[in-house]
Amino acid sequence: MSDKSSMEPPVSQNPFAPELFDAEQLNAAPADFPAAPRRVGFPVTLSLLLNSTLSATVGWIFLCFFGLFFLIFFGVGGLGAAIYESCGIWEPYGRGTIVSCESAGVSVNDSQVQRITFEVPSPNDGSAATGVSYSFHSFGAGSDAVVERRVGTKDVLRVQGASIAKFGSLGGQIIPFIALSIFCLLGLALAVVAPVRKGLRLNKLLKKGTAIRSAVVNTGDAGKRVNGKPVVYALYQGTAESGAAVSAKVETLDPDKIANAPFEVLFYDPENEKRTALLSDLPANVVYDPNEGFRANLLKLTPKFIFIMIFIAEIAVMAYLSCQIPHATFFIE
Repeated sequence: MSDKSSMEPPVSQNPFAPELFDAEQLNAAPADFPAAPRRVGFPVTLSLLLNSTLSATVGWIFLCFFGLFFLIFFGVGGLGAAIYESCGIWEPYGRGTIVSCESAGVSVNDSQVQRITFEVPSPNDGSAATGVSYSFHSFGAGSDAVVERRVGTKDVLRVQGASIAKFGSLGGQIIPFIALSIFCLLGLALAVVAPVRKGLRLNKLLKKGTAIRSAVVNTGDAGKRVNGKPVVYALYQGTAESGAAVSAKVETLDPDKIANAPFEVLFYDPENEKRTALLSDLPANVVYDPNEGFRANLLKLTPKFIFIMIFIAEIAVMAYLSCQIPHATFFIE
């Protein structure tokens, strides 16, 4: 790799004519590439925003995995109901009777959640109501209980000392909520924030960036390992129209990829020459065709679409279940 003058850019990886040039010729060799602005279609833009890096994939796994925990603990557990309960004022409704008290099939910190069914006569007419509350404490079937009503409602009732939310009051859910939120935010940063920032930068450079010819000027160990394999880097450098040297670094697990592509297309932002990208920075499903321009195969993004649909479904189901407020059912005695 030290003798770059003997290297020829492979046509399959570089859209330029395969003419030989050395590092000195690099300064006077503009890229044979369409001038800006260039057309970048929606499939390409979408692929850039959803680029399938390893960290992005890990981020989506984080989001879907901990999103499932959110669904279990806060959707089924009723975070919305706990907030609704905590933000309201409760008033005595009447004295009722515990119909049954049985396990709800879930536990928190080794404490079994009890599902309490109660019945209470209406203080206004001859009707009665049957409702459900939840508690970590057991209530004896047939025992008397004070029933409360949320002020401003007619049928949101609970046993005093119990909760309308399966996992208890808001105070009991806030710590696990914060803990799971941290993991989800980490997944969100890896899966969405970082890829979208990189995608927007690439999209702008493909549309408006200046394309020049660049060559490898330095290689080395990136100081990282993936599955036990060392990551190597290559620094590509070219000359901007202003005469300044612009460079971009690429990292790979395959050193031959660098050896086989000593010359690369480098895009830079004329307004900020430090913003650069290489043609090889594009996601694997995006290719450049000299006749058609940039195009993308969205079928290769199918795994990413599946992750997104799972996460959206988790959010929708959690929002629906979480905000289900238990209402008492009235009947005529």
